[in-house]
Amino acid sequence: MTTRTLRRWFVVHKWTSLVCTLFLLIVCVTGLPLLFSEQIWDTFVGDDDPPYEVLPAGMPNASLDVIVEKARSLYPGQIITSVNPDDDEPAVLISMAPSWQALKDDETYPDRHSGHWIKFDARTAKVLEQSRPADALKEPRTWTGIIMGSVIVEHEMQLGSVDCQRLLAHVTIVGRIHEASKHQAGAGVVR
Repeated sequence: MTTRTLRRWFVVHKWTSLVCTLFLLIVCVTGLPLLFSEQIWDTFVGDDDPPYEVLPAGMPNASLDVIVEKARSLYPGQIITSVNPDDDEPAVLISMAPSWQALKDDETYPDRHSGHWIKFDARTAKVLEQSRPADALKEPRTWTGIIMGSVIVEHEMQLGSVDCQRLLAHVTIVGRIHEASKHQAGAGVVR
């Protein structure tokens, strides 16, 4: 090989390695936070799990059959889709759904989620936390949401279904009252 050929290969090698290094850097910078996401979350945000009971050492875990029966008693008409004991914590996660057909329909409609989960303490079989089932009423979180929730329930009880024109008129009036109260509150501050 001549000196000229060696120089060309050196330039090719240098620039291709710089391009490869860039991709490797991107993988490292984005992959490390994903790899250590639990530790980062626990350090900066804190553990979001409820505290486990302090029990004597060597206490055996509750039977999975007992935990499954508790889940069935909480939601008698629903099916259990999976039972997942946690490897890191003394917890068991049970997934439930109204039916297998509802889960199959969820695949057709991606914005619909009919399943929910319940997290049990594996040692005491107590419910630690759970997600809201799809058929449960959602809790209103805002003043307007509270009014909307009460209006919908009231209309469903009286009419058997929601009368859209009345509901729209009521929502419009409530919105105007809410805007007027904000305007008055703002005017009161200026005085």
